[in-house]
Amino acid sequence: MLNLTERRVITLTAAGHWVSHAAMLALPAAAVLLKSQFHLGTFEYGLLANLSYLGFGLGALPAGFLVDGIGPRRTLYICLGGIALGALVTALADGLVMLAV
Repeated sequence: MLNLTERRVITLTAAGHWVSHAAMLALPAAAVLLKSQFHLGTFEYGLLANLSYLGFGLGALPAGFLVDGIGPRRTLYICLGGIALGALVTALADGLVMLAV
């Protein structure tokens, strides 16, 4: 049986993991809408999507070092804050450059 602290850790980790995947899966789910809104061709959208996934993947190595340096909880909060900031910037994007940021 798990104690309260262990349940909290598992819940926070699972929720963070879910949010991370939901954010990454939102991009292909919104593909048609994004292509239409920003007048993107398939190539431009594919380039934007691939750069997004590349950035996510390349962020994994520094995140591992960050966990060693500041701890897993702070690293998770930084990651979730970055996802929230990225979602906000995406929602407010009025051009391709801001969308790419």
